[in-house]
This record gives sequence, structure tokens and C-alpha cells, in this order.
Amino acid sequence: MVDVYNGISRDEVLEKARIIERIVAERGDYFESTQLFTRIFAPTFLQRFPSVAVIHLLRDPTEVASSYMNRKSYPSHPDRPWRLPLNLRNSRFRFPPGLSPFQENLCDWLENELQYLALKPHFGRTVEFRCSDFGSVDRICALFDELGVPYRMADVIRHTASQDLDRNANRRKTRISRKFQRQADELVEILIRQRFPVSEFQGPSYEDFDFTRRLAGALEP
Repeated sequence: MVDVYNGISRDEVLEKARIIERIVAERGDYFESTQLFTRIFAPTFLQRFPSVAVIHLLRDPTEVASSYMNRKSYPSHPDRPWRLPLNLRNSRFRFPPGLSPFQENLCDWLENELQYLALKPHFGRTVEFRCSDFGSVDRICALFDELGVPYRMADVIRHTASQDLDRNANRRKTRISRKFQRQADELVEILIRQRFPVSEFQGPSYEDFDFTRRLAGALEP
């Protein structure tokens, strides 16, 4: 029976947890990058791996939404079944109907962040890393040092020098058009009227991004 969503069953989640347990037993560590972690896997994984460490990747939400639009991808797109739909029973907030595809992508980013923030107290530890730091040898090494992950400097230098664009599904440089910026501004106003939990986005983690800064600014007198 499929009782999670998006075609992933509870049995599949448990099987993935068993695979991770086997890898950890053999190698001592396991690392993975997946957007499904906070919205599907985390509750089960935290039961089995209570000391899990999470890297919280921070990127401007309007850039994320624009990047998806470059690929004509958004949560309600009929040909994008791998995108997680909005307003599921376990969503942290009921987003309003009638949004544009770009606004849907922004809400999808917000939903992921709300899920992460709700789970954060239960993680063994969290480390923030900004998307812009992927090209910095010093920042990558500092990240590994903070997590206690062994590495070779030569491998880090090779990674930052390669920037393999063939592995990037988005071949066009992400640009935020005036149209998208206007829709982002409109969404801020909509969410404030809908009593979106803007206080979740106060603090240094989100101050660099105009979209979340404006959301948090709604609480200012």
C-alpha cells in the first residue's frame, strides 16, 4: 500500500533505512543529498539514526524558483510527477490556490524550509552552507572539518576546479526576470494576508534573501 505520497510506500522507506544501516555497519558513515529527506524520510530515519547530521543548503528562493522555471518544472505540472505537490495532509501550511507556476515553486521552497525548521531540533547537529560557497576550497574544507569528515585537499581542489556542467540539468544561467520579481512581491502580500508563519524566517540564515527578508519584515512595527 502506498501510504506516504508521490509513489513512495512505507515499505520502500523502511527498506532504504535498512540499506543505510548496512552501509553504516560496513563503512562507518553514510552521506546523501536528497530533497525527499525532510518531507518523506526524516521521521523514519530519525528513529533509526538519532545522531544524523544535516547540511542545510541555503540559496536565494527566487533563484531556486527561477531555476525550476528554466526547466518548465513546478509542483502542479502534469508532466513532472517527481515534484512534490503542495497542500498535502502533512504540509506545514495550506498555500492559497490560483498561484502562478513561479509562485508555486517559491511555495515549494517555503514548504521544504518549514519542514526543515520543524525537524531541526531533532537532528544530531546541523551545519549551514551557502550555495555560492561550492566554488570555495576554504569553505568546503571548513564544512568537512566542522562535520568531522576526513578529506584530501587534492580532491577538494579538483572538485572546485571541475564544475562539471554536464551533470547540471539546468544549462541556462539563472536570472530573475522583472515578471518573476513582480510575482514574488505579489506572493509576499498574499502570504501575509493568509497569516503565513513569517516569524520562522527571521534571523541571520535568511537575511541575505530579499524574498524572506520581506516576509520577516511583515512583523516589524
